[in-house]
Amino acid sequence: MRPPAKTAAAPMRATLVVVSLWLGATPATASSLVLLEAHEGQRPSQLEPVLQELRQHLRAHDVVTEPQELAELRNELLPLDGRWDPTLTLAELIAQLEAGVRSYLRGSFRAAEQQLEAALTVAYRNPALVVGDATSRQWMTQALASLALARARLGESEGAASAMAEQIRSYPEQPLTRAAFGRRGESLYSDTRRALEAGARGSLLIDVSDPNARIYINEYGRGRGGAFASDVFPGAYRVLVVVGTAARLYRVAVHGNEQTRLLIDWTVDAAFVSSRAWIGLRAPTGHARAGAPLYRLLAKRLAFHDAIFVAVRDTERGPALWGVVHEKATGRRLRSGAIPLASVTSISLRRFAAFLATADHGAELASPAEGAGLRGAPRLPRPILRAPAGGTPQHPAGGATQHTTPATAIPPSVSWVSWGLGGLGVAAIGAGITTAALGWNADCEQDAQDAGCGRDPAAMAWAVALITSGLVSSGIGALLHLDARRAAASLRSPARDGTAGALARGERRSNRPTRLRPRWPSARPSLWLSFSSSFSSSFSSSFPSSFSPTSFSSSFLPSSFAPTSFAPAGRGALATLGWHF
Repeated sequence: MRPPAKTAAAPMRATLVVVSLWLGATPATASSLVLLEAHEGQRPSQLEPVLQELRQHLRAHDVVTEPQELAELRNELLPLDGRWDPTLTLAELIAQLEAGVRSYLRGSFRAAEQQLEAALTVAYRNPALVVGDATSRQWMTQALASLALARARLGESEGAASAMAEQIRSYPEQPLTRAAFGRRGESLYSDTRRALEAGARGSLLIDVSDPNARIYINEYGRGRGGAFASDVFPGAYRVLVVVGTAARLYRVAVHGNEQTRLLIDWTVDAAFVSSRAWIGLRAPTGHARAGAPLYRLLAKRLAFHDAIFVAVRDTERGPALWGVVHEKATGRRLRSGAIPLASVTSISLRRFAAFLATADHGAELASPAEGAGLRGAPRLPRPILRAPAGGTPQHPAGGATQHTTPATAIPPSVSWVSWGLGGLGVAAIGAGITTAALGWNADCEQDAQDAGCGRDPAAMAWAVALITSGLVSSGIGALLHLDARRAAASLRSPARDGTAGALARGERRSNRPTRLRPRWPSARPSLWLSFSSSFSSSFSSSFPSSFSPTSFSSSFLPSSFAPTSFAPAGRGALATLGWHF
């Protein structure tokens, strides 16, 4: 139906209102944290009271927790669900829009503005419902034109131009004619279009990792095959990506003479859930740990807010409430913790919320008494670990029990052994080199025909033996030192081989500080056998052809030593050493 054109329109200045979104936008809220949930399969309904109380405590720290607030964060690129309200039907949406159009036709311009703004907001949050109707372009154009004309009648020239610019960006091939919308509608459309045409256009490029994706821009189909590229008018755009039955909504901003690229990893976004009840990630049933890499990828998209992910993980003592904080832009894990649901109290939730929001307890994890057997416990990065002096376990009254291990260096016992072997090896190598140097006959330069000219076989044998033993000793010392450093790193970070590592592996561990013990490298015996064989061959290749073990032993070894038993005895010793390693 055609809105009436009663009087000539006064000249209006067409002003384009550009909504700043993700690119180059400023935060819409003073908060620096957002709360996102993570669930395996369906969200447990019995968890709602606990999460609701946790949200209240997090809001005290200015954390954005409500799904409605998260959906309105226009400065962040969150992949919202294409059906924000799954109970809404297409008939109900069209009825809301038609009610606003009828109010405009009756001359109730203020009521029409309010009704159409509310109805269009619902349509923008449920674009998957709009694109499902082939005639949506007609009734969406009628609603936008009626809103623009209602604002014009109310004297809101900038608001009228903004609504008309939205119609032009959404349906550039759908002009407003005088026959359909009267002279006022045609004039407003022409003025706004000229203002848009006078400005520079921007480029919008969309690339979806799934080649089966269908792309809709402002509820109108624009591309298939997972890609779209075009020059468009500057302004705010809603991008809907549909793959199968899944649909995700993105908000982007295009600026003149600039290129806006939207790269979508569908593996991540398909797992993202947004509804009026909750917003977060959903991992397939039986794959609770599969969502962990997605936390980092999703947090890297956030430009202004760190992300708090909360989830329920099964433990040996029942389910536990687990939380992890990831840094914006980088996705780096900052801190994490867990408390058992069986003993959740208001005090423990308040302390847990304070820990997630401000880390006022330091970088600590749930103690084994409360989180033993926690599967999928996150690892805490060492750079942000801050252990209290002394490293004694802390048990806040009524709160999440925390356990911290001091960030000690390599234990003295391991340090002395590794450095001792290394020093002994270096000394042996030096002695071998010295022996080899002394074994050369200095008279060779004077009389090259001297029968004694050349190298002393016995001295060369000792030199090779010393150098080889020095290399072996230095290698063992280096292996012990490197292994001890890895163990010390695990001790510095409780989430590795410390408390959280035990929780992730389902082990029990006492609350006493962990004492590091030296660990031998877990090399296979065959490696050490081949190692000994290679050194045996180096022995033989280094000896002169005139050298015999019998003469060597008669000159330098006791008569009770049997040279023929040297090789098997040496290999047996190395084989035994290999089993210990």
